[in-house]
Amino acid sequence: MLDTWVNRPWGRYKTVWESKTKKIKILEVFYGKRLSLQYHNHRTEQWSLIQGEAVINLNGMNLTLNMGERVNIGKQAIHRISNRGPMPVVILEIQEGKCRERDIIRLEDDYGRVLE
Repeated sequence: MLDTWVNRPWGRYKTVWESKTKKIKILEVFYGKRLSLQYHNHRTEQWSLIQGEAVINLNGMNLTLNMGERVNIGKQAIHRISNRGPMPVVILEIQEGKCRERDIIRLEDDYGRVLE
């Protein structure tokens, strides 16, 4: 369902638009939380920071993303977002390709979710 918040252990997200090959989401990562270390086989992502300061782990390198900056994540690129605070990190995520939640391959997870 579009524009409905979906809660996750790291925060929440909502899908604001989608088509067969594209999806736009808003991610909100709470203070001190991070997403799983993951990759995708069937989609690329672009993250644009709307609020806060995010630490992006991309293929083993840590990048600090400030408001207004963005990063491109290719297929099979290993990545994660972390929020070291103090306010929630808000990301505009644009997915291209086969945009299904099942395309999340987790390598590490702080919340005990299924790994690859």
